[in-house]
Amino acid sequence: DSMGQLPLHMAILGSASMDVLSRLLQLYPASKAALTDRGETAWQMAHRLRAPSDVLDLMDLKPKRTAETSTNGENPTQTGGTNLEGRTPERFSAMATREISA
Repeated sequence: DSMGQLPLHMAILGSASMDVLSRLLQLYPASKAALTDRGETAWQMAHRLRAPSDVLDLMDLKPKRTAETSTNGENPTQTGGTNLEGRTPERFSAMATREISA
């Protein structure tokens, strides 16, 4: 449109359902990274509009980590691996224990 918005951007502005957003991304995956005239990606627009977390996850440009294996075939969670924030499974366990006992 005249503001540089693609159908995906307009769907975010209109609080479209996850089904609609997913379908738009299937049809035009590059729209996720396209910038509006304001210089916003779909994720930035969704974040500014306080969209639900599932919408933010769908619009996120960073690839999600999946179950990986190391060179010896072990899962990183079994070998002291970390998530993207550098947290180990032990750290998550300690955090959960602290929350339960509080």
